[in-house]
Amino acid sequence: MLFPCSPWLLSLPLLLLAWTDVVSAFFPYNPVPNANAKSNGLLFLADLPKLDLKGLRERFYSYSPSRSKSEGSLLPLPLRDVKEPVKLDIIKVRGNVRRQNIFKVYHADPTLMPNSLAISSDGYDYSYFSIMYFGSERQPMWMLMDTGAANTWLISSNCTLEPCKIHNTFGTEDSKSLSISDIPFDVTYGTGKVSGFLVNDSIAFAGFDLPNVSFGSVLDMSREFMNYPMDGILGLGRGPAYKVKAPTVMEELKMGGLLKKNIIGINLQRHGDGARDGQIVFGDVDKSKFVGDISYTKTVPNVGHWEVPVDDIFVDGKPLNFQGKNGIFDTGTSYILIPYEDAKRLHDAIGTAVKTPSGTHIGTSLARQRRRSSWSYPA
Repeated sequence: MLFPCSPWLLSLPLLLLAWTDVVSAFFPYNPVPNANAKSNGLLFLADLPKLDLKGLRERFYSYSPSRSKSEGSLLPLPLRDVKEPVKLDIIKVRGNVRRQNIFKVYHADPTLMPNSLAISSDGYDYSYFSIMYFGSERQPMWMLMDTGAANTWLISSNCTLEPCKIHNTFGTEDSKSLSISDIPFDVTYGTGKVSGFLVNDSIAFAGFDLPNVSFGSVLDMSREFMNYPMDGILGLGRGPAYKVKAPTVMEELKMGGLLKKNIIGINLQRHGDGARDGQIVFGDVDKSKFVGDISYTKTVPNVGHWEVPVDDIFVDGKPLNFQGKNGIFDTGTSYILIPYEDAKRLHDAIGTAVKTPSGTHIGTSLARQRRRSSWSYPA
């Protein structure tokens, strides 16, 4: 996906408040190819110059990074007291239709707020997802929470591609109420794409039970999705859905008068801190997740994202004079993506930033050396 020079793509480290009145920003990880890599052509940290990279680690892979560096695998996770990952218990129905989801997931604690879902993670602070239930048999599916796009989809049980085989899938064998149309469905993301057809079925989540919702049933997906544990995406972006003439899930909630307020509140936990309090609240916010008062900012009108003006960014209290910029709030990625020249100014201000052979700037402050940074938005 190409972004214009002015908008920035921002992650959501703490809390998002988005008006539901009103593509596609999920950004699959694209590993750097390297002929000298240990396996799979991936560039491991050991292959980089001798930099102070203690504490950094690769992003999510489709296996548990439990082996040591000496065994030619991933670097060990930082020493911390974290709960062992658990796997989603899958309901077996009518034969061997549902595939085995091999991914390990770090579960969040149960939520206490009404109309809320716990948001679990992959253990790398990279992708965040919740359990939702589909069809007459209420099949549990891992859904990535994506405020960067409005499209919702699942992997079809008729998909025979490798990325589909390692995820849980959904089809007519899983639900007596599933209705399949001949309307094409396709979405292109940052480095991947999915396509299939629109289907209609019930969705239950967070105390809601929506009987007739249209969503994509994916028959073709790129290999980037082999690196992610989710079985689909819940589109929480600003509607309407990309190329789809059907109400989004959030529009269904609003039209049904099911929301206390037209807002959603999202808290994303840092696994590196041992936190397990990730959650999304539909129609309200959890005041225990923040200190002080909430400030509201008007979104940029007539755009397809949750986009807001950015007044400036500060490093150690010093402004970088970023005027005339917009930022897109996106839970589909933990990256902060900005134009090259802006990124260079930001990393130069950090002082301890270094440059990798791939040209990507990495702030070593992300490892052990910290710098105070803040964003400024119009009140």
